[in-house]
Amino acid sequence: MKVAVVVAIVIGIGLSVVLFLILTRNAGASRNTKIPPLLQYHKLPDKAQITPHSDPERTIHVEWIEDTPRVILLHNFLSPQECQHLINLAEPRMSRSTVQTTTLEKHPDRTSFTCNLTKSETDTVRKIEQRALAITGYHLKNLEPLQVVRYSPEQFYKPHYDYFPTGRTGTPEALRRGGQRTITLFVYLNDLPSDENGGQTIFPKMSVSVKPSVGTALVFCNLLPDGSEDPRMLHGGQPPTKSTKYGLNIWFRQKEFK
Repeated sequence: MKVAVVVAIVIGIGLSVVLFLILTRNAGASRNTKIPPLLQYHKLPDKAQITPHSDPERTIHVEWIEDTPRVILLHNFLSPQECQHLINLAEPRMSRSTVQTTTLEKHPDRTSFTCNLTKSETDTVRKIEQRALAITGYHLKNLEPLQVVRYSPEQFYKPHYDYFPTGRTGTPEALRRGGQRTITLFVYLNDLPSDENGGQTIFPKMSVSVKPSVGTALVFCNLLPDGSEDPRMLHGGQPPTKSTKYGLNIWFRQKEFK
């Protein structure tokens, strides 16, 4: 009788463990984030080119910056004409950049100026949105409005995360608008002079530094494949010393952005 009781207890514990593992795995699966093939961890080709189905006449050249975590550059993501269109569109509407706290607020860690565009407000904006969708495989509903940013001399954005860190003030409110930010495309809208020593995008935890190049998109995933935060993706905008730098933030969310 005692043996039967012990066996029953062992079986019960075993079933509980199995059930826990199943539930844990399913919970993790529900947090999965869609990762574009270019950002997935697989063997890298020597070089690659992309022709977005939304823009079959455009050839985008891929440069691998970092393997794990995957950081890439997409050269010729935008044409110089498209870059200038965005600058002209945004410049009259620029205001001091904000960060997410309990509300969107000005913060000493981010001293640049920005303009949030309206979705598809011009044909060029719509084409850029569709190109980003084609590259990432996301839907328009996951896309935040495109954000043009301007860094005048000595303006900066200290190292930060594009995702909304767990436990930080403002994160619950940000997540209610569409879940976590998954993929970042930061597009450089102008070149900087050869004698400019600043203006780079830096990743302090990876010792990566990227110099602006007109029309090139810096692309990285803010989350791990299971949907959890990737702390390696800390990055910042170094201040230009003598010139003005323009960029474009393209952010995708896990859910529909509202």
